[in-house]
Amino acid sequence: MNNSAGITNVESQPIQGYGIDSLLNLSKNIARIRTYNLRSGGSYERSAYKLVEEHPKAREDTLETGILTEKDLKQLFRDSADQILKVLIQRGYCRSFSRGRYALTWRFRTLSSPQDFSVSCPAYNDRTIFNKLETLLWSPLPSGPKVSLFLDIMYGREPGNYSTHLAITENEYWFRQGVLLISFQFHSLPCPELIELIRFKLEDLQLKEMLNFFHVLYSFNSDPAVWFKEKNRSQKFFGIIHQILNYAWTLFDLELCEVYIKAAGDEKLITTGSLQVEFDEFGFRRQRFDRMDKHYAPAKNNGKEFSNNDMELRQENLSGEVSRLSLKMISRSTGYLNPRKKNLTHQFIKIFTEYTGKLIDVVVSVMRQEEIERNLRWKSFLDIHRLRALNFGENLHKILMVYLNLLKNFFGISRFYLYSEDSDLLRMLRLFDSSDTAERTYSVYKEPLSPSDILQKQFLVIPLSNVYGGRIILYMNLPITGNRPENPQDPNQYLMGTELWNGVNEDALLLGITDLKDYLFFFVTECLTDNPKALEKNLSRRLPGRGNEKDSKELLVLGESILNRYGRFLELFHTFSENIESCLAYIRGRRDNLTGLYNRQHLTFLLRESFFKPGEKTGLIFIDMDNFKIFNDAVSHDFGDKLLIALANRLLEAARNLNNKATPGRFGGDEFCFLVRGMDRAEFETAAVDIFREITETPLQVSFYLEDRPDADIMEINLITFLHRMMRPDVGSRQASYNEYTVKNHASPKLHVVDVWKYYNANQEKESKGTTVKASQIINDVVKEIEEKILFNKFFPEIDSQFHRVIWLFVELQFRDFTTNQIREMLIKECGAKELTREIPLSVSAGLALSSENRVR
Repeated sequence: MNNSAGITNVESQPIQGYGIDSLLNLSKNIARIRTYNLRSGGSYERSAYKLVEEHPKAREDTLETGILTEKDLKQLFRDSADQILKVLIQRGYCRSFSRGRYALTWRFRTLSSPQDFSVSCPAYNDRTIFNKLETLLWSPLPSGPKVSLFLDIMYGREPGNYSTHLAITENEYWFRQGVLLISFQFHSLPCPELIELIRFKLEDLQLKEMLNFFHVLYSFNSDPAVWFKEKNRSQKFFGIIHQILNYAWTLFDLELCEVYIKAAGDEKLITTGSLQVEFDEFGFRRQRFDRMDKHYAPAKNNGKEFSNNDMELRQENLSGEVSRLSLKMISRSTGYLNPRKKNLTHQFIKIFTEYTGKLIDVVVSVMRQEEIERNLRWKSFLDIHRLRALNFGENLHKILMVYLNLLKNFFGISRFYLYSEDSDLLRMLRLFDSSDTAERTYSVYKEPLSPSDILQKQFLVIPLSNVYGGRIILYMNLPITGNRPENPQDPNQYLMGTELWNGVNEDALLLGITDLKDYLFFFVTECLTDNPKALEKNLSRRLPGRGNEKDSKELLVLGESILNRYGRFLELFHTFSENIESCLAYIRGRRDNLTGLYNRQHLTFLLRESFFKPGEKTGLIFIDMDNFKIFNDAVSHDFGDKLLIALANRLLEAARNLNNKATPGRFGGDEFCFLVRGMDRAEFETAAVDIFREITETPLQVSFYLEDRPDADIMEINLITFLHRMMRPDVGSRQASYNEYTVKNHASPKLHVVDVWKYYNANQEKESKGTTVKASQIINDVVKEIEEKILFNKFFPEIDSQFHRVIWLFVELQFRDFTTNQIREMLIKECGAKELTREIPLSVSAGLALSSENRVR
């Protein structure tokens, strides 16, 4: 419900009423009207008043107060008396009526506060001068039974009598209006009808003045441009409420006024809060503001109090929530704060609630317009970075650095840590990171952090991808702006001292949640995803298991508030995640997923592209790894993959040494290719030699290990498994490539040697068909066969004595039916170590082709 029409058309227009002087026309019997400010106690022994207005106006020198002599001025201002007097006369605040005697003018008397007074004297400030002169205008109320009765009624010492006017003498009546006392003096005894008419007219004038006040205040503060420029809107909003409460002091002679606004919807963070103002007898105020929930007790039936809770201000159109206002007022005087008997009180409460609702409507309209503009700017910002990511192509390192620099510049985050299960991402980061000279602001973790590690390091955890087997997690330290956690391992102190912690606690207080416990840690580590919509589902699904239903509902509302506050922060990571996924998809369509080199399809595209460029010279270098199949058969396919990766890394290094004039790729299997552009025949042949040397010059360092260990990324071979496989007749022999898949005469490949050994095991020598075979000869023959296979397949250029002894011992123990663990222990004892390091040459074959007139020769 929009309250823009909450105040009627008549009330929304400035009231062109008359002042109190217009009441002189009510009757010729009215001789004079005087308006006084009224106060009780203070520095005076009894109540005092100050004349501020008189109709018709009398000369100032004929009044009882405000008369000054030069001696008085000297006592007040000492050496500055002459200077101040001169300025006062010049500004019209004082005038001389006889030699050495002066009177304060009506211009000074009608000033309501020191803010309206200006003298600019170096010796005294304006407030001090005003206060000293203003004391001359106050005088004690005249004594008499009628005056005492007037005060007794006013301050509640006459129970049940709430009259606002009283006859002081036969020809003088006093009317009270808040902190004002209005005196009507008559030529003769007035009739009751005239007194009642005056009372009605005074209330009507006061009501019109109040309507004018609200209209002017709304006119000044309903302009959206004012709110667009305002930085602290909450302070401005409650500053306007403070103005209204100050005005209410003049209407109702307030001692205390407190208002609590519980807003709903978008305006919650700006217009929710409690403002309490205490007034002394002079109208000076002491205020206190907080955002705690308030509920006021019912007012006492003494004519001095009013309270009402949950008055409806406006209804949020989208959520249906209602903003409400609670009001409490305590007056020093009786008879003002009963809206059932006092029309002014009723109208004030009505217009105050309507005006506050209209003011919130203005704030909300500005917020929504800004939100639309911010969303457009933010969408444009994210779209720009999506396009930038497309321009970076497959350079994941560059994409990552752009977003991390954004976080660094926007949020002051200086260091980041990345964990990824996606090998393509890690490979491309290494590939492009090595060629980027800019400072890297992130490190890569090999394992994800445990919850205890996250607490200890106080990391904010952002999952960029939750795909099984392809998780990507970003860890970061938020800047500390407050007190650090005393115990970082305590989940209740997670991210304490950061802006995130402060913002979440601020939202929690607004919702009445005083104890967050470990909610923030739960929210980040268990619910946070790269998709904000999925986050809401996670919260609604997992929160009920953490406590009672009431706590779950409050925390769910808090989670929604956090999403609203930090939605753009999460959107940035969502866009970051999308750009990474898009880049990875782009990479996987162009590159080989094992080596990271360009695949056959992309190389073919590049080759065709170069053919259509007139005059561009294109060369191809084909590279084929020698004896690659034996590594798959004798070691493992994993080791074969590592060999391919090692060769690919050397090709990349060779390309960098050629200033990226050559583009390496993998055609398939163990076949690789270099696409070289922009070189003549001599340069091309020189480049080919350099590439060949780069690949083959340095042998590979390989570890032959004996103990059980998990697979690693380094070049290593399980020695026992390797020798087991080399004993097989279908692995590594000169004839193996012809019959290994067709001729298999034994259930197990090693039966041809093992069975022979078992046959001759009973006696060292046996005769079989006239042939005598020694056991040692069988071992030597098998060892010789294994060594020939190793040399034939170019595992090593030669076999050293230590490796020969290891092979011989392995075969002997194998024939003696030792278990694998026993063989391992014997070999470790023999070698004196758990691994042997050897060099394996990387042997390749190469072919060259250079284009001429767009044809390959």
